[in-house]
Order: sequence, then C-alpha cells, then structure tokens
Amino acid sequence: MCRAVRAANPRATRTVHGGMRRAHHFVGLLSVVAFLATGLYLRFGLGGIDSQPDVVRLLLRSDHVYLLLVGLINVTLGLYLQPASGRRGMWQKVGSAALLAAPLLLLTAFCLEPWSCGLGRRPWTAPAMIVTFAGVILHWSSQRRQGCEVETTP
Repeated sequence: MCRAVRAANPRATRTVHGGMRRAHHFVGLLSVVAFLATGLYLRFGLGGIDSQPDVVRLLLRSDHVYLLLVGLINVTLGLYLQPASGRRGMWQKVGSAALLAAPLLLLTAFCLEPWSCGLGRRPWTAPAMIVTFAGVILHWSSQRRQGCEVETTP
C-alpha cells in the first residue's frame, strides 16, 4: 500500500494487516491456555508426572514448554506486528503461516509422541520447532533495516 493512501487513510493499513495481528493474538492466547491445560494434565491427570517413565516425562515436559514458547511468540506478534510490503511482505506472511501452524503441531506432539515414539524419533515436535525457527527468521528478515546516518565533521 503506498504512503499517500496510508497517510490519507491510516485505517487502511490496520484493516489489511489487522487480521494477521488478530490471528497471531488469538492463536497465541489459545496456546497459552493450552499450556496451562497441559500443565494441569501433567500435574493431576497422569496420577503425578513423577510416576511416569523418564522418557515419557521428558517428552511431555519438553512439548509442554515448547507450547508456551510458540504461544508467547504469537502473542508478541499479535501485539507488535508491523506489516511489510512487496517481497518482504510475502515472506512475512509465510512466516506468519508457519508460526500459526506450530501450536497445532505441538499439541499433536504432546498427545501422541510420548506414548508412541522414543527420544530418537519426534515426528511432530521436530517439524514444529523447525517451522517455529523458520517463521521467526522470516519475520526478522522481512523487517526493513533503519540505516544510521553518520555525521561527518568538516
């Protein structure tokens, strides 16, 4: 969107990109709620997490903490996302899609991996963390760098 349109109608930018911010905020809050729910499950639903084998405890706790990580990343993007345009905007949208998908992958991992996989094979957690890393890098790289003006003294 060009600057003239943005200056004339500041709501235009909010309308176009407000949906992505709301999506990040909503998914982030749901992820934090899911983190709290999985914590309650770990505490009370298993008859105590300490009664589980070491590998199961490790897998459950790691997915539990990873869920908080992606939830907080999404909440932060929901609060502070600055829309980019052009090619940078395209990469930003790809990064957003990746970060919005990560909590679902981690919830699936929390439910399935401890009971069916060992430490060597994490078919849901590994892709979720790769997607999270890629999403963060895409968002970071899509931001315009503000150059510093160097003052020279004659």
